[in-house]
Amino acid sequence: MFFLRENTENFIKCIFLLIFVFLQPSKICADNYSLALSFGLIKQSIYNINTEYIENDNIYEIKFELLSTNGVSNILTDKIEGFGFSNGKIINGQHIPRKYQYIENKMNSKKEYYIEFNDENSANGNRIPTYDKSKLTPIDEDMLIDVVDPALAFFKLSNFSMLNGCNKTIQVYDAKRRFDLNISNFKKNENTVKCSIKSKKIGGYKIKEKLNPLELPYEMIIEFENINNTYKLNSIMGKNRYFTVSIERI
Repeated sequence: MFFLRENTENFIKCIFLLIFVFLQPSKICADNYSLALSFGLIKQSIYNINTEYIENDNIYEIKFELLSTNGVSNILTDKIEGFGFSNGKIINGQHIPRKYQYIENKMNSKKEYYIEFNDENSANGNRIPTYDKSKLTPIDEDMLIDVVDPALAFFKLSNFSMLNGCNKTIQVYDAKRRFDLNISNFKKNENTVKCSIKSKKIGGYKIKEKLNPLELPYEMIIEFENINNTYKLNSIMGKNRYFTVSIERI
């Protein structure tokens, strides 16, 4: 009986080991970034951005969180705790989004963003609480074809191989705003590659929008570093008249 029990237990252990090995996702990547503002010589981190990418059997999921630090964010912006995910399929090497969710908590408010992507590659977004769309520039149905959510857009930006040698336009929709990221101007040094990113507002913005000093610059430089023959995102940096903003790998 002891021999039978011992062999049965060993058999079960082997089964669990096989299940663990063969059900492991084929690819898991986790990255952490810091979003900082610089005023002259003073640089202060205001947000931490944590991402996790999981890929298995041509299905992907991106989990992310945006968390305020204890720096100037408490002075310039409300403290934020944001959590979300994006998932979809990989078809012929292309990431096709299916669902996006982002929930953002501030001290006195909560906003929820949801996007569903249908088989025609068009998107249907919803934000809770709702807002008065008549005060924003319109978003037509044809503007929501072949768009990606912000999480997938950032994933593409962080992978140089997805940018077609710095010749790429990423069409982004976040359930309220629609904008383009135009990547161009390939420059290569000994160990780095740089591209420029220009953002273009398409729809969902205030019709008479005043200059927001905290708005990201419309043109930024993205830099990739060659690490073990793979170019990995090192930083995204840009300036406006008030400050320098940077997103840097931690």
